[in-house]
Amino acid sequence: MQFQPYITFVVVARNDNYGGDFLCRINTFTKNIINLCEKHCLPSELVVVEWNPPQDRPPIKNDISWPDIERKYCTIRIIEVPNEVHKRIPNPEKMHLFEYIGKNVGVRRARGEYILTTNPDTLFSDELIEFLAMRKLSRKCFYRIDRHDVKMPIPVETVENQLRYCQENVIRIYGYFWSYYDRKTSGRYWRLRQARSLVGYLNSRIRIFPFAPLHSSASGDFLLMHRDRWQIMRGFAELETQGNSQHIDSLAVRMAQLSGLRQIILKYPLRLYHQDHNRPDPDRLMSPAVREAFEELRKARNLRELVTFNNKWGLEEESLTELGV
Repeated sequence: MQFQPYITFVVVARNDNYGGDFLCRINTFTKNIINLCEKHCLPSELVVVEWNPPQDRPPIKNDISWPDIERKYCTIRIIEVPNEVHKRIPNPEKMHLFEYIGKNVGVRRARGEYILTTNPDTLFSDELIEFLAMRKLSRKCFYRIDRHDVKMPIPVETVENQLRYCQENVIRIYGYFWSYYDRKTSGRYWRLRQARSLVGYLNSRIRIFPFAPLHSSASGDFLLMHRDRWQIMRGFAELETQGNSQHIDSLAVRMAQLSGLRQIILKYPLRLYHQDHNRPDPDRLMSPAVREAFEELRKARNLRELVTFNNKWGLEEESLTELGV
């Protein structure tokens, strides 16, 4: 396959069973994305950044059941960030995986014209990949989409059956203004859950995000823009070493707006699904470092200027091992 990818999909992973059934979720993800890229002839690459691989488990390349199909359009690259590199980053004991530094590793080394950062437990609707294959993206825009959480487990048969199941088993939707529960699957407590979600939304808008409305909900699962804009922004703010990673993805959405891009929200039938799972880190509060970064963006918004938070980023000085599949 000798071509420049139109889209680079960037994910970060570690074979540590994060959230339970991780291998099942990433296998479902790879089956979905590779089959649909081939179906719609989308010149693309999937960049998997394997961060700090556990010493007691196989490399993630060996544990993924890669789809047994001829690949003409979708290349696969695995970039390893080894334990010795992880230990050189400040405060390596805080967490075993620095998600947004890892995504920056993939963004810096991506070959695609447009770069989409996502997570290895998402699923793309057939119409969403078909839309990307039409090559109608604009350098002047960044793209967001609602995230639809789906009950696990998802069928392991065909991609068509998986997507049909997802469409019929949505639990929760992370939308433009707030997250809300699907009435069909929430049962008798639907109204209570809706009320709690609304209170949470109002609290965050008043206390945390007093900006013009942007779709920043679940933006770590889908943030798409031209490669040049990622370079101008210097990727995600690498603040995880100073606290938790919550809302770093929302920072990137604000940075994209301040850099002069227009937000486009992709609508139905374009859909992004997420395989629902347990979270070891349910605390969604900001760290002081992220809160200070939002304050900087608040000031910059009045001055209409871009703010970046990284000097060197994406481990640019590290020579990292890259594997193909």
